[in-house]
Amino acid sequence: MTVVRADRIEVTDRLSELGLTVEELHDVLSRAEAERRTCTGFDPPWLPGSVFWGRSVRFLRETYVPKGWKARNVDQLPLLINADRSRAITASSGDWATGLSALYTPRTRYPKGAATGRRVEANQFTIPGLPADLTEEADEDNSLATWILLYFHEKGDDYIKLRCEVSLPSEIGAKGRIDGWSERIILPSLEFPEDVIDLGGVEDEGPGAIDVPIERRSS
Repeated sequence: MTVVRADRIEVTDRLSELGLTVEELHDVLSRAEAERRTCTGFDPPWLPGSVFWGRSVRFLRETYVPKGWKARNVDQLPLLINADRSRAITASSGDWATGLSALYTPRTRYPKGAATGRRVEANQFTIPGLPADLTEEADEDNSLATWILLYFHEKGDDYIKLRCEVSLPSEIGAKGRIDGWSERIILPSLEFPEDVIDLGGVEDEGPGAIDVPIERRSS
């Protein structure tokens, strides 16, 4: 059963337990959006989404590394690991259900690879908040409870709404997309003016979202 937190006070308190704040996460996403809007129609169509994803990762690290978190790339998956090594966070685009608390369960917009799959599997056997008890650092990094800053751009007539949440994945579906969550923390959405030009691909992480494809055997 998924625990969904949407009440403002509950969201603030739970994020505080994770060492995060709404204001800091909104700043990360707002800065990433500003970077996305530097793209033009002359760029490859996948670039705006790729820029947004990459800058979200970068700005998360710039915000929290000075607070004691560590930036690590584990199996080409960009992570931010907290000081006591009890949890990690990364960023990903989600589908239309992202940031909606009632009735709907979001999925990652695109299939994830083996590195993400291992972390989702580890989440099923990790008690969030407890540090991993392993000797090898690489193994320890693969055993952390890994949260995802999930986001989705909703296009309106004259605005773009950015819906977002911080959620702990628990399942990957048959097509490789994360579609199960043990906990979802719904953040207030952000709203921006419509793009001056149609950048397209705002939810697409593009080729910058490096991960090793999952190969599933047919039964």
